[in-house]
This record gives sequence, C-alpha cells and structure tokens, in this order.
Amino acid sequence: MNSILRDLSAQSGHLIPCALTPSKRLINIFLKSSLLLFSLIICEKSVAQTNLTMSGTTANWNTPANWTSSNFPDDISENAILALNARPTVTASITIGSLTGNGDNTVTVNSPATLTLGASGNSKNLIMNGNNPSIIVRSGATLIIWGNATFANKVSWTIEANATVIIKGNLTMSQGTSMSVNGSLKVEGNLVSGNNSDMTVNGSGSVLISHDVSVSSGNLNGTGIFQFGGNCTGPTSSYCNSSHYNSSLPVQILYFNAVAAFGTEVKLNWATASELNFDYFNIQRSHDGRKFETIGEVKGHGTTKERNDYNYTDTFPIEGTSYYRLQSIDFDNYTETFHVVAVDSRASKSIALSPVPVVNSDLSFKLNFVPKTEIAVSILTTTGVERFSGLIKANETQASMKLSLETGVYIVKMSSMDFSKVSRIVVQ
Repeated sequence: MNSILRDLSAQSGHLIPCALTPSKRLINIFLKSSLLLFSLIICEKSVAQTNLTMSGTTANWNTPANWTSSNFPDDISENAILALNARPTVTASITIGSLTGNGDNTVTVNSPATLTLGASGNSKNLIMNGNNPSIIVRSGATLIIWGNATFANKVSWTIEANATVIIKGNLTMSQGTSMSVNGSLKVEGNLVSGNNSDMTVNGSGSVLISHDVSVSSGNLNGTGIFQFGGNCTGPTSSYCNSSHYNSSLPVQILYFNAVAAFGTEVKLNWATASELNFDYFNIQRSHDGRKFETIGEVKGHGTTKERNDYNYTDTFPIEGTSYYRLQSIDFDNYTETFHVVAVDSRASKSIALSPVPVVNSDLSFKLNFVPKTEIAVSILTTTGVERFSGLIKANETQASMKLSLETGVYIVKMSSMDFSKVSRIVVQ
C-alpha cells in the first residue's frame, strides 16, 4: 500500500504520508480525480475541426437550413464541404476553416464581402476537384486563403476588376483549369500549372507570384501584368516568355506583416526586391478590411535592384482586429495597392485629442474603435464648471468640434454606455 502511495505521490506532485493507511475509497477518489484532470487536458489540446456540408442548393451561404445540422460555416474551426451541385453565394464577411468542392459547384463572393480561409499561424486550404466547378470573386470582394489553393478537373476561376485574391501558400492548377484575372491575384508561394491549364490576365488585371513558376503545359494569355519573384521552368510555355513578364511596376514586395507589440503598438515590416522610379509608400489601416484610411508615409529608394527593408509603427492602433495594407506611389503618380494583413492589437478603447495645445478653437477626436452608441463630450474648467458639450455620433471614428473657450486649462470628459475617458487640454 505504501509503495502505491509513493507512486501516486510522485505522479501527482502531492505528498501523501506513508505512515497513513487510507481506505480503498480514498484511493479510488484520488485515482478518479487524476484521470478526470488528465482527460480535461487532452480534450483542451485536441479540439477537432467540424465538417459542414452543403449539397444540391443554390443559395446564400449564411442560410443555416442549407447546411448539415442547420449550421453554416462561420468559424475557423468549421470546414465547408460542397457536394453535388451546391452553389453558395457569400454576401457577408466570414472566416472559416478549409473549403472543399467535390461536385458541380460554384462559389461566388459578392462585394463587399471578404471570405477568409484560416488565419495567420493556422493554415487552411481551398480544394476544388469536382466536375467543372467555378469560383467567382466579384468586383469589390476579397478572398484570402491562409494555405494552398488546388484546382483540378476543369475548374473555372474568375477574378473581376477591383476584386482581390490572396493565397498565402501555393497555387496548383491541373486538368484543364482556366483562370481569368481582371482584378488582383497575389500568390505568396509558388505557381504550379499543368495538364493544359491556362491563365488569362486582362488589361486591368495583375498577377504576382512571390516565388517560382513551374509549368508542364498550358498558356498565359492577355495583356495584363504577370510577375514572379523566383524562377520560371517550362521553356515551351508562354508563362516563361519574357514578353509576358512586366517589370515596370514601381516596386516588387517580398513580404509584408503586422505584429502587435506591448498591447499599445502595431509594428509593420516589409521588404522590396526592386524599385523603379519609386517615391513613397502610404500606410493604410481599416476597421473592417474594406474602408481604408492613410495613417502614415514612408519614403522609398527611387530606382534600385537591391533589397530594401522597411518598417512603420502604429502607436495608436485600433481596438481588436485591424487591417493594414501598403500603397505604392511612384514619381509619375502611378499607384498600386498591395495585399491586406490582419492583426489583433489587444489595445484598449481610447480617443486621441488634437491639436495639443488647441488653436483656432478647433478640437479633433480620433477613436481607435467604432462606437456602438453616441459618446457624450463635456469640457469643464478646472473648478468643474461646464463650458462646452457635444456628441460623437455612433459608428463614427473621427469628429471635430468648434470651441469658444478662453485661454486656459480644461478637463475633457468623454463617456458612453461602454466607454469613459478624462483628458486635459490647453487652449491658446
């Protein structure tokens, strides 16, 4: 008995005096408790993906009745499987796990929706291998795949003008896949194309492959921009024909990422492989991934074939998830907008006041969150006498108020149902 207790003591980390002779009931309780704790640890570490299937329906993605268990995929832990002739349309921004099409499927992403598969550090894939499936990304819509995209069996993929597709991994096309690009396609891995798979990049379209292009058969058509950062193999293919390779873009981006730091900053880092007649970058940020504002500017290096590394720190990041992108401007005012990255800053809700000190009676308010209700603003003297009151409207992230105050120091109180802050300003 004492040897059993010594073993239990060593495994549990708790000392059980060997001089005691507990009852069998006490030992059973101890063993059951240890087993329960072990089971909870295992369950916590192995949360399985849920597969949800749509079959034989042309309908809105967000309609629960169209999916198994009356639950449509809207979480990274949920994989979407399309069977038979399921043809869903995405009309609202969602993040899911992997997406697999096994039938005569059509997936349509409508503006202004963003369909995201996976997340940073959690790769998920898009696989279309059914019978003549289609993918359509409408103008103003976005598709982001944090993994690989694999197409087979005559997949037809259309990226309309002003639509954006970002593939963080590799793009593989085979068995007669055809792709028509009028918008923007960014593949951060490799492009592998074979079995008579063709890509048409039309005049308004652009395709950027960050690494290698490998083609066994198939053709590149159109007059749009097609760029790759590595090698191109398949000398008989027009993919590797220099006449289709456009090197006139102001910059070639190697990577772009955003990292939250200390809960009060977001650090952006990126690098260019080459720059041509390049002036500067606009740093742009968004609350929802659709409406962007410029928050900063970083000077470029003109014309160079050498790698250049850049960084920018957002010292007033958005609360919760925010979206960043780069916009390049060359000396001829040619503008190109690059892919979007998302980051959770873990910042607290806050409002920044400017200018400091206040001049010309104008006070601006900049919010790092989207208020659900109006925010009351009250400006008081240091003795507590109110001299001004106003409101910041719901859903507004910026506001400006005209003050009529004498020179001096004032207290600014800002409050709503879920926010409160007190600041001090100086009026000149």
